[in-house]
Parts: sequence; C-alpha cells; structure tokens
Amino acid sequence: GQWRMLRLSNSPCHVCWREMRRTASKTSSFSHFRKGGRQMSWFPHLNISKGWSLSPPKELKWIKFETQEDLSKWRLGCDSDYGGKSHCSFAITEKGTGLFSGSLDNTPIEVVKEKMEYEISISRPTPLFDLYKGRKTPEMARAGFAAISSLPMALETDLQHMNVLLCRVRTDGRLYLASLRTDALRPGFVYQAPIRGRPGEWSTVRLPLRDFVLTDRGLVFDSKVMMNLRSVSTFGITIMDKLDGPFEVEIESVIAIRDRAVGDPDD
Repeated sequence: GQWRMLRLSNSPCHVCWREMRRTASKTSSFSHFRKGGRQMSWFPHLNISKGWSLSPPKELKWIKFETQEDLSKWRLGCDSDYGGKSHCSFAITEKGTGLFSGSLDNTPIEVVKEKMEYEISISRPTPLFDLYKGRKTPEMARAGFAAISSLPMALETDLQHMNVLLCRVRTDGRLYLASLRTDALRPGFVYQAPIRGRPGEWSTVRLPLRDFVLTDRGLVFDSKVMMNLRSVSTFGITIMDKLDGPFEVEIESVIAIRDRAVGDPDD
C-alpha cells in the first residue's frame, strides 16, 4: 500500500494512509479502524474519545515547593563566596513554600583589577535597567548580591509552547530578578526580568518571556538576543538592588502558560 509518515507528539508512527482514509468513515475515532468485523486501534496508547489532543499544553506547573526532594533541586550563593559580607539561606516552610532570605552588604570587594572598555547601553524602557545605571564593569557588581537557582536540568527544559511565567510570590517590596539560563549560554550569561510585588502580600507576578533580556554579570546587552525555549536549563531569583540590610521573598509556585494575548519571545 501507499505509506506516509505521520508524526504524533514526538513519536513517529508509520501508518497505511490509504487504509485509514478508506475506513475512517466507518469509525467514530481517527485512531481506530475495522478488521474482520472488530474495531482495532492504530495507536493503542491513544484514545481520542477520552480527550486526547494534538494541541500543546496551555499550562505547566513548572516549580513547586512541597517536599524536601523539591528543595534538593536548588542551590544558592552570594557575594560571600568571593569574600563579601552578604549572607542568605533557602528553606521549605511548613506551608509548602520556598523561603529565600538573608542580608545584603554592599561593601566593595576588590577581586579583579582588569579594566573593561565597554559601557552599559540603556535603550529600552524597562525597570530592569534602573538597577544597572552607573555600573560600567562587572567588578563593581561583585558586592551586594544573593541568588538561588535550580540545578541544571532539574526542571522541565522545554518551554517552547509557553510565553508567560506566573510567579506566585510574597516579597518585602525590594526589587528581585527572575533569571533563566539556556544550554548554549556562556558562563555568567543569563536572561533576566524584574519581579515586583506588594510588600507583605501574596502577588501573582506575570513575566512575559519576551520581556527577559540577556545580561552578563550585571551588564545588560543593548540588543535583543532570542532565547531558545526548547533548552531552558535553570530558573533562579536574584537580589542585587544596591541596598544594605535584610531581605525576604517567599515563593509558592511558578506556572508557565500560553497566553494568546501575549506575543512570542521572538516577535
């Protein structure tokens, strides 16, 4: 017979197209055909009558903090790793949320003396750039920061069908940054977008993926660099708002969704 390739999800299946077309009218489901008076299935693992669909999912509960196993997927760091005076911690609360807290100290650290010859170009009207005004070298950004990050590949890596992250958080009113890394990025490179919530109140912060910008140790690229959403290796939260003192942000979940009203990151 005449054979063609039909791709369903990620699994290639060879089917006899002529036979399926001839018998489709005799069955109520695309995935079934009749043979010897019995209804057979081309794809036994699929059942369209029970809601199976070729459409990509519209929602993914990407991040949660419910068990100690969830906590084991994360790591943290701050400027004390380079001789600074900030400190931080990350734990799961009894309410099933992740609590990232600590204190920042912006006392300068002399680690690298190499001079950098480029400056930051502030060409897009986004709150993220307010954070970096006046910083001309990565060395100046070494002090006064803390961050948590998922371990590489600990989360679902394919977000190509999503375009918005919904972060359910309770902050202290300070500026935090959501960070995304992909497989192809060099060390130090990360896509970031600001998280601003109402102090002391639970907020659902919408982060369109098109609003993430590429940064390198605090320096922002002035041209847009597309993100490969098929290979998102880590998600993190960073604080480096140039303010001394304690900080605290509580994270309930991060959900990735597909919102038709929002454009794709490469638009």
